[in-house]
Amino acid sequence: MNFIKSIIYIYLSLAMFLDMKAFANEPPNNRPTLNPIEVQSQVNCNVLFLITIKAMGTGELIPNSLLKIKDSDNNILKILTANRDGFIAINLPCKKDYKLEIYSEGYENKMIEIKYVNNIPIILEINLEPLLKSSNPYANFSFNPIFFDVNDTNINTENKVQLDALTELMKKYPGINIKIEAYADIRGSESYNLKLTDKRAKTLKQYLISRGISEERLISEGMGEINPLIDCKAGCTSEDLQKNRRADIVILNYETNELDIPSPSEIEKLSPHLFSTSKTLNDLDLKLTNALANSGYKNIRYYIKDKGYAIITQIEQTNKNWVSLNDANRWVVGNEPARDPSENYFYYWLYPVKGYYRFFIFLVHNETVQISPRTAINSQIAKDILSNAIYRDLPDDLKTKMAENYKVTVFIYQFEKRENEKIASHIKLSPNPGENLKLSGILKTLEND
Repeated sequence: MNFIKSIIYIYLSLAMFLDMKAFANEPPNNRPTLNPIEVQSQVNCNVLFLITIKAMGTGELIPNSLLKIKDSDNNILKILTANRDGFIAINLPCKKDYKLEIYSEGYENKMIEIKYVNNIPIILEINLEPLLKSSNPYANFSFNPIFFDVNDTNINTENKVQLDALTELMKKYPGINIKIEAYADIRGSESYNLKLTDKRAKTLKQYLISRGISEERLISEGMGEINPLIDCKAGCTSEDLQKNRRADIVILNYETNELDIPSPSEIEKLSPHLFSTSKTLNDLDLKLTNALANSGYKNIRYYIKDKGYAIITQIEQTNKNWVSLNDANRWVVGNEPARDPSENYFYYWLYPVKGYYRFFIFLVHNETVQISPRTAINSQIAKDILSNAIYRDLPDDLKTKMAENYKVTVFIYQFEKRENEKIASHIKLSPNPGENLKLSGILKTLEND
């Protein structure tokens, strides 16, 4: 009997061993969930999307394309911009479906569905069809309705995600203006619903203003109980009524004459002797930033390029003769340079109140900057500085480069903002090149250092 029991025990042990070995060799997706460790690994599962956007036919890379990522319920998850190589990389949770919508000026919009991704990296090359005629690729850029609870005007967390995505789009494309149309369900009187929806529309408008969107680009209107998504005259469920308590975001227009980067008022090549004691770019940078700080320009921004960088000063207010005001009124609050390189830097700068203003761009670069005559300064120089640069601190590997191989050029911007104009496009040329540097004290500090 003991012998038989031993044979049975050995058989069961062998069977269990073979079964566990077979489980270990099963593909991960076919294994049953047996322990908390495996459950945790599935919860944290992410997939890397590597996306390159090109022009169909030519294969040319399309920079700055807009990518909108949605889930299977059409909720917006992310809005991203491709870099100058037309490339986007992002991690997303796996085991889900995604919709990718791609927008790029001059090309047809495109939508791609990705089904139930696993944790294997997804490499996509998306080819866009060029438009035959220039048109507005953002005209059909739609947002989901924003829903409200009964008699409520508050913005919940889900609404904020939607509004923040809208804010990001409007900052990226300053030509877009929108209208917020708020609606109610049929409960309550018409007059009450009209007042309620007016409050809802204004609440959403104020939120966008608080996020940095100009009020001039926003229209809000309470529509009452008209235009229901679901006709509830014959009776509706609570879910149906909820769908009618909404606000729609309507893109009114995309101005084709979007603000271009203006030509600078002056371009000044700083003399090499001012930096003759600088052995490295770190030495040169310290001398330059100290001179700016001593003249009041302490809130500077760096834009890094492949072989150099640009320093952009904060904006200051001047009198009509371009002389700095006293310290109390000199610096403009709320008009710092855009922190995101994809944002329209100059749009924020040229949006102050009525008055006269000035700021500087110092370009440190090892390539010769071609300067046109002062009467026909080419703004492409300034565009190249910002459009292909990355906003970040000066990296260590750039600091150690030898300074004698670099040139320092300053672009001087001075402009007037008139009372009834949305933006200040009046860039005024100075009669005396370099005079603004002297007036601000920067040149004097460099010469005395």
